[in-house]
Amino acid sequence: MRQREIWLLLLAPISVTMLASATTSAYSVGTSTSDFTTASSGCNNCHTGGNTTPTVGFATSSAGGVVSTASVNRASFINLWFAVTGANTSAGNTPKAGFNVAKSDGGGSLSSNGDSLVRTIAGSGTELTQSSSRALSGGGSARFAIRYTPSVAATCNSTVTLRGWGISVDGGGNLGGDKSNSTTIAITVACDVDGATCQVNTMCASGNCVGGVCSTPCSTDAQCTLSSYCSANACTPKHKDGVACNTASQCHLGSCDRVCRPRQQTPKPR
Repeated sequence: MRQREIWLLLLAPISVTMLASATTSAYSVGTSTSDFTTASSGCNNCHTGGNTTPTVGFATSSAGGVVSTASVNRASFINLWFAVTGANTSAGNTPKAGFNVAKSDGGGSLSSNGDSLVRTIAGSGTELTQSSSRALSGGGSARFAIRYTPSVAATCNSTVTLRGWGISVDGGGNLGGDKSNSTTIAITVACDVDGATCQVNTMCASGNCVGGVCSTPCSTDAQCTLSSYCSANACTPKHKDGVACNTASQCHLGSCDRVCRPRQQTPKPR
């Protein structure tokens, strides 16, 4: 056998090992759902052989239980923790966890909630994964801190669904001995009703935040409640005594003399 052929035969196992190592290393920094050959199999498309199927879920606090629903005002954001529980182990290795969370419908964006091991998939604000796998705690659990921010143009009481894949790996540095699982959370994008306190217009179902209170658009006082009047096309709470006014309709006691005053009582005839 010629020397060149001998060298190729000797190098072949090394090349395969390097390729497998590179593939494993790539997945240790997370993956996109676009890499899932079969969407319903998720991380199990590549990671196989684990004896433990992890329990996965979304929590609304760093130590709270997992939930399947949550709510957020469309002018705000919600912090979530994606939990992976259940270790796959192999001798001499540290069991770890990874994840992928993607927005399957609705608007808004996903980002890290100050977690150094959470990264946004390049070119996307709608999908997150790990920048490095996280070691499982003594209880066999790991959590990744994420944030969902709805679109300010979201329809009131619409629902956004997040799907999360969590994987429990044995830490052996290959694609065997691992297993994953998935779950979803439905987030209602809420808006405040008239009378609720607010900071910006988008917090209100009416789209009007006047004087720190959600108000209904109007063109006349008759379109407002008895405790409010129409100003700049928004129902505004009536003023208390001593507050400057232009008309009696602006005052809660219905009397304006440059400032709101109590109504003058008509003396009763003796």
